[in-house]
Amino acid sequence: PSTNLSSSIGSSVVANPSQTEVYDVIGTDALDCKDTVSVLVNVIPLPTANIISSSGEICSGDSAAIILDVSGNPDWNINYAVDGSVSQIIASTNPVIIYSSQEGTYTIPFVSDANGCSNVGMGSVYIDVINTPQADFDFTPKNPNMLEPEVSFINNTVFSNSYLWDFGDNSPNSIEYEPTHIYEEDGTYYVALIAENESCRDTAMVNLVINPYFALYIPNVFTPNQDGLNDNFEPKGVGIEEYEIFIFNRWGEQVFTSDDILNSWDGGEAVSGMYTYIINVVDKIGEFHRKTGFVLIE
Repeated sequence: PSTNLSSSIGSSVVANPSQTEVYDVIGTDALDCKDTVSVLVNVIPLPTANIISSSGEICSGDSAAIILDVSGNPDWNINYAVDGSVSQIIASTNPVIIYSSQEGTYTIPFVSDANGCSNVGMGSVYIDVINTPQADFDFTPKNPNMLEPEVSFINNTVFSNSYLWDFGDNSPNSIEYEPTHIYEEDGTYYVALIAENESCRDTAMVNLVINPYFALYIPNVFTPNQDGLNDNFEPKGVGIEEYEIFIFNRWGEQVFTSDDILNSWDGGEAVSGMYTYIINVVDKIGEFHRKTGFVLIE
């Protein structure tokens, strides 16, 4: 056919078919003798690379997935550009996914396939990189205890505009920038701060130890006369893990001992006068305390 030929007559013509075509060439000599030969011109389609993913946002540190629909004979040599800066990848399967953490507008200026054919890709996509919050906080006092159970949190987060605090004690969460919190019991608490902006979040966690406090009250006189008032020598305390008491008379003889703080001394057969005590205590954080003194039986 003469379609897509530069001429239908001549010893050399140019064919520009858009699809595979069979051409018949008829040669005639001076005696009007003719011969015909057929030639197949195989038209290979150009490779294509079309961006089919939509624009989007990613958090800094993450990667965007730029999806390409490609055609042609693999492997493909693909040049992609981000705001004009070109990089190259080799791919063998369709679709092609380009992972990138760079912000900008992505285009495909060049694609070639195994046939040696090349083309310009189509489509573009804009990737916006959002700064990921860097959650961080501190607290004061540094060694809180049950005498100072109120903890103030210091927010050192950047790239964030909303906050969620979990104090680790099953109390309601807080959305304040720098909250304060009062702990009701000693123990170890896992405090978490979730920091967010429009699209991204980060979490910081701290182990916060609320130490128990230790206190021991020791009376200096009691009256074991069975009147129901101050009849026993009863030391009282809080934050006590281990306890033992020894009481001696004026001659150094032991008259009472116990390892239970609830087991108080009723005076027994002791007579009025001054007695010496030694009390050994280990508090809840493992520290040893020794108290010595005198108690008067009236």
